[in-house]
Amino acid sequence: MARKNIELGVIPTGQGGDTFRSAMTKVNDMTGELYDKTAGSQPGATKNRPDAELLARANHTGAQPASTISDFSPAVKAVMQTVGLGANAAPRITDCNEARIQGCYRCDPGATNAPRSDAYGTLEVSVITPDSGSQVFTTTRGHPFGEKKWFRTFSGAGGIFSPWMEIVKAGDYGLGATSLLACNDANNVAASGDLLVHPGTLNGPNPGVYGTIKTTFYEKSSSNWTQLILSTTGNKMFYRGCINGGIQPWMQVNEESITNSNGTAVKFSDGTMICWKESSTIQTTSNQVSTGVFLGAAEIFTFPVPFVTIGVVIPSVSYSAYAYCWGSVGEGNNPNQCRVVGFSHAANAQYQARYLAVGRWR
Repeated sequence: MARKNIELGVIPTGQGGDTFRSAMTKVNDMTGELYDKTAGSQPGATKNRPDAELLARANHTGAQPASTISDFSPAVKAVMQTVGLGANAAPRITDCNEARIQGCYRCDPGATNAPRSDAYGTLEVSVITPDSGSQVFTTTRGHPFGEKKWFRTFSGAGGIFSPWMEIVKAGDYGLGATSLLACNDANNVAASGDLLVHPGTLNGPNPGVYGTIKTTFYEKSSSNWTQLILSTTGNKMFYRGCINGGIQPWMQVNEESITNSNGTAVKFSDGTMICWKESSTIQTTSNQVSTGVFLGAAEIFTFPVPFVTIGVVIPSVSYSAYAYCWGSVGEGNNPNQCRVVGFSHAANAQYQARYLAVGRWR
């Protein structure tokens, strides 16, 4: 029945309104109908019932469709799935700046305005107003650079985006790491941080070393950076820099001694280098060049390390027999080699030639 209104009449007498009897008659009529409607209900019908029973569609009655209680209608589902809600595959987006509707999206490598162009990941969008909100980008498992996460916000007229900011976990860029990632090419490091080096690391010191390398970008966009290598053996330290793309040679901070078949060289950190070598051949002053002057065969000495600029080459003899001998140098300004010959005042004197050269290795 329709609801029966009890008329109160005019204040304060109630004139024109229902009498006590007529009012209670209306009350009886309406409560009687309520009792008729609930006559089949048991006392405490939902008391202490488990949630699963209360939520089960089969236990619901009434005009409301059961599908709207614990599920979305197909039309509503279709709308929600366009933003990745209620779906087992997120919709793909090709420009992160266009994702401004609340939801979850898929990004493939090459997506515009993603934090990295080579990343597979999901993009979660939270919207406060049409012009403000935030985005979170998470890479999927299996990336060569590991699992990473970035976030950024947008706000202001038109929703201007802030730069992507990376959330760093223990081990990223060597921070808090117990085992560093390997540096495969010292000329191609992605970001500031610590890596390990080994003899197979490209563009490292020669010969290669085992150790750690620290790269610091002064400004990556203009290719300005510094690198420092600490070796695990030999107490060696190397450093170099890159200025506007021009990579400088590795420099050993402490003195470096190099010995090979061409002799010995000592390189100093200020760029000075000293080289020397003693010949194993005994020469004889059998050639007379003038009265009382005899010479032996000239010997060519290749420096163990080439000079960039050469300051002086000092020839001498380490051994002489039958007469005094002295040395003379030719090609004294050649950065790669020198020529030494021995002289004596007597014929058939014997000697072993040697030299000492000083210059710069950088």
